[in-house]
Amino acid sequence: SLGGSWALRVDYEVAWRHWWGVIGVTASASAVPFLGSYLPCANASHLSIKYRVAVPQNDQGLAVWGIDLWDVSNVDSPLDMPSNLTDDRMELFMQNFPSWELYGARDSHVLDDTTGAWKEVRFPLCHGALAFNMIGAARGNGVLDRDKLTGYNFAFTADPDRVEEVARGAIEFDDLACVEPDEWVDPCAAPDVFESESVPGVRYATASAFASHTLKT
Repeated sequence: SLGGSWALRVDYEVAWRHWWGVIGVTASASAVPFLGSYLPCANASHLSIKYRVAVPQNDQGLAVWGIDLWDVSNVDSPLDMPSNLTDDRMELFMQNFPSWELYGARDSHVLDDTTGAWKEVRFPLCHGALAFNMIGAARGNGVLDRDKLTGYNFAFTADPDRVEEVARGAIEFDDLACVEPDEWVDPCAAPDVFESESVPGVRYATASAFASHTLKT
């Protein structure tokens, strides 16, 4: 139940060190991803998550939270492969891993919340500046395919401009869901479209809410 014993609590501690500063909690739709099990987002316009910041991060703005999605539309996945051929499945997984498309969206406000209340944030299921951006080298078709999402990651990212500074806190998550509107809404529409049709108590994470960092080399 919302806010009850079944919420997922994450106590995090992250710092930017040696050109990296990201930690996360990952889940996939199947034990061996991309073999036929997908998140139920094919007809969704947004990805929704409810959260409660149990312990605000120790230094405002030091880390940001967001969601990463794995898109396997460009992956060769023979779904008729016998389930008992585990070795062959893992070999296929390793061969296709470079073809995965990884998209990430960040919300710079969540970890600094001090109300202690349950809130909801919705990310448009779109690729590009308004929502999910491709992480790493360009690959696949460069489009977030909602019907081919096989996993997600709750990512906590430290500020690369504040090397060695440790961000710590605690947050609870509940009710991760793909939102299907009664009437179709283009998830790539301008932010004011969502703001004008917003649901009470729901904040739409659009470009104005993001904090993006460039990977230093």
